[in-house]
Amino acid sequence: MRSLSLSLIAVAGLGFLVGCGSGSGAPGAPSNVPPDDTLGQLSASQQASLCDYLANVQGGYGRSMTCPGGDTQTTDQSQSYCLANFGGVAFACPTLTVGDAENCAAACATDLCAVDTAAACAAVRNCANQTFDAGT
Repeated sequence: MRSLSLSLIAVAGLGFLVGCGSGSGAPGAPSNVPPDDTLGQLSASQQASLCDYLANVQGGYGRSMTCPGGDTQTTDQSQSYCLANFGGVAFACPTLTVGDAENCAAACATDLCAVDTAAACAAVRNCANQTFDAGT
């Protein structure tokens, strides 16, 4: 069973983020984070804004949910945890955009298990699957 940090890969979303929006990001998304930018393009302050936004949409930092299939989905433990892992996610998923993460998080909201099925999370799932398949 694998567990994905939805905040960062929803970044993350961790983008981690859902069929709501057309390039403008999810409602209330941080204005200093362009939705078309890839995660690797973000400055430190933009990364922090995105981490906080994703955690807020998903019910806060440090949440965990056991899904019907037995896997566990979690949000990042804290902003510092999200930031510490941001570079790795950006490297592993070079084409994942801020909008991908925002849309997936918005689609799932506090139902962290929805990352497995929500159409808006396809890019996040593809990234996670490639990362896990590569052994990273």
